[in-house]
Amino acid sequence: VRLYSFMGTPTSREGELRSDFIPPILSATTQGGAGEVVTAFSEGFQKLKGAVAPAQVEALLRETAAALDDAARAGVVHGDLSPERVFYDREAGGRFVVEGYGVPWRVRPSEFSAPERIGGPSFAGDVFAWARTVKHLSGPLPGPLRDLLDRCLSADPGERPHAREVRAALERFSFPGTVRGGRAGQSPRDTTAFEAFAADPQGEEPGSLGELTLLPEAGSPPEPGLGPPPVQVVRPGGDRADRGQPTLLPDPGTRARQ
Repeated sequence: VRLYSFMGTPTSREGELRSDFIPPILSATTQGGAGEVVTAFSEGFQKLKGAVAPAQVEALLRETAAALDDAARAGVVHGDLSPERVFYDREAGGRFVVEGYGVPWRVRPSEFSAPERIGGPSFAGDVFAWARTVKHLSGPLPGPLRDLLDRCLSADPGERPHAREVRAALERFSFPGTVRGGRAGQSPRDTTAFEAFAADPQGEEPGSLGELTLLPEAGSPPEPGLGPPPVQVVRPGGDRADRGQPTLLPDPGTRARQ
């Protein structure tokens, strides 16, 4: 699991946000002005590192847009969408997920944040950040998809499409020469751009994602470890909510290395 600790109130509660493409919120509490959100965070989640291979572009766009739409329908704003929030879940048959919902992010301006600075996080801001994120992770796209992203990146929030419109447009679009999620009919060299979160303890700043690595086969077992997956504790603060690296705490039942 991943635990977020912060000052403020969670933006979503347990069971409020349901999506196949968002890790579920297991608990959300506030006490004395301090909030905590616990979300599912599997050892099967793979961190993206660079543009995905062409065979994964369809799944990346459709599944992250589905997460955006599911959250909007539940009335939940993300507020900090960027490439570091997108993971590949190999334990669920191979799909992309967007994490970080439920946390009241304090985000400084970045290449992924919307240009408007009044009113705080918004659904229109999430659409802008989504477009910047998938554009960063997708590489060259066909003209109709570029046009869709350009609409999402409008400087005027009122000109951006709603998340449901983005999702519907992507569902209608025919992706030539791609395989849904890279789940069949592709060689190992087609499956690039992923690495295990635990293998990169320092993380990556947005905009510096460049190296490509191989995507493990969906359903493949995790690397051998010392026991159950650790709890990741994130304490948002400062200019960027998660600028500090999450502290990895071993499961209480895990034995220490001798």
